[in-house]
Amino acid sequence: MAMLGLEIAFVLLVTCVFETATSTGTHHLYTLPLKRAREIGLEEIFAESEKDVSSINGQRNNIRGRPGLGYYVEVGVGTPPQTLNVLIDTGSSNFAVAAAPHEAITTFFQREDSSSYEDQHTEVKVPYTQGEWSGDLGRDVVQIPSVNETLVTANIAAITQSEEFFLNGSHWQGILGLAFADIARPDSSVEPFFHSLTRQTDIADIFALQMCGTLMAKNDSKAANATEAPITDVIGSMNIGGIDRTLYHGDIQYTPIRRDWFYEVIMTDMKVDNTSLGMDCKEYNFDKTIVDSGTTNLRLPTRVFNHTTAAIEQYVEKHMPSRPDIPADFWSGDVLMCPMDLTLPYEPFHWFPTLTLDLQSTTKGQAFSLVVSPQQYLRHEYDNKEKKNCYKFGITPSADSAGTVIGAVVMEGFYVIFDRENNRVGFAKSSCTDSCEAEESCVHRPPYVSGSFGLDIDPEDCGYVRSSGYSPALMITAYILAAICLLFLLPIIVLTVNYQMNQRCKGRRGRGVVSHSRLNQEVPINNETEADDP
Repeated sequence: MAMLGLEIAFVLLVTCVFETATSTGTHHLYTLPLKRAREIGLEEIFAESEKDVSSINGQRNNIRGRPGLGYYVEVGVGTPPQTLNVLIDTGSSNFAVAAAPHEAITTFFQREDSSSYEDQHTEVKVPYTQGEWSGDLGRDVVQIPSVNETLVTANIAAITQSEEFFLNGSHWQGILGLAFADIARPDSSVEPFFHSLTRQTDIADIFALQMCGTLMAKNDSKAANATEAPITDVIGSMNIGGIDRTLYHGDIQYTPIRRDWFYEVIMTDMKVDNTSLGMDCKEYNFDKTIVDSGTTNLRLPTRVFNHTTAAIEQYVEKHMPSRPDIPADFWSGDVLMCPMDLTLPYEPFHWFPTLTLDLQSTTKGQAFSLVVSPQQYLRHEYDNKEKKNCYKFGITPSADSAGTVIGAVVMEGFYVIFDRENNRVGFAKSSCTDSCEAEESCVHRPPYVSGSFGLDIDPEDCGYVRSSGYSPALMITAYILAAICLLFLLPIIVLTVNYQMNQRCKGRRGRGVVSHSRLNQEVPINNETEADDP
């Protein structure tokens, strides 16, 4: 399930639709810019943009939200359509919307007002690392306004009860799971939304996310005054049916999807400041590695997390003067780091190292690297009460051996392509940092994707091998071995039984008087016992 560590999300608002040639043929490509804002209609967005909706360039990079968090899309559900915002989650597979009032939301789907809603009379419950919900499974028409007004009949879970799922101020009322049917609830017969979309339309089975996060925030090292709130806006885009070549630079590096459930991939190594942690590669993938937009942080298996934080601490001790204002609990994510020394630059990213995640390449025997900037994993927070800038550590240990989760803090540095048609996930250098690179004002080297390189190991050996459960071949083998054992044991059993029978017969012939004597001695005891009974 997705790890819903998203305190606030962003709304995906429609601005423009255009056709383009894509890597998958002549399918339509739809680009959906992302925004965190108060809930407003498309007409108001168009008015703010001087109604210039003919060019996608006129709508890109002018919408913002809160850095370091997640993203959601506006959809219309039912007939007539009811407008709702749903969290984009590549770590789950159910499309679910609130269908009852909740204190954390301002609107919900009213099934009785939709003439096209069909109740499937099935209950569904989905737990996440944080929060859970339950409700009723149904079907209805869904419309993504930017996708050429396309209507899709899809499975929809109507959420009637929830715990720690809806968040105050989040502006979303549901979740759009974009993973595969294997992890859909209550079972894999529930067709996920994106599968329904591609099956019912001519849209190619591919989508891409550009989540810029803190990388679009202005990096002004002269702004040491912490009395003003930091910039809290980011931008992002989502492509459905293809890729937008203006949103990335260089080549796309692809890693194979290991299994169609989560977007599971294989990590071959991890480095801090370009120095390998030196761990067995299987540890990085225990018990899986997934790409999940519904998780805020980079989550790591406990041992990998401990090695990573120790290496970062050593780097900071060496490079950050006197290590100011870093509480011990900062590394666990429980306490914020709030630098008080205003002689330091406004942002402490200079003294933290880059992280490198090496992923298996689709080219056999090779891998490529995602180089993650400290500006991604140091999440900018602002203490409104104390009027100071703080930072939260965006790397956390996974709960219950859930493996590695490449969450939003990593994804925000890259253009990420979920190429379901070719069973692969692609990464490219995002155009998010174009502005600061042009002005030479980037705080740290921006994130980038390396070219592929050869490995001394087979990356497949790094994957976690799960128990396959029932195996007909194994069962047949077990029955054959049992039969062979029985054949070998049968003569021994026959001989043993025959020997015991012979011994018993000899005893009856030679020791009959003794036996009777024992029986006679036991009779009075039995009689005594019976006499004592009332």
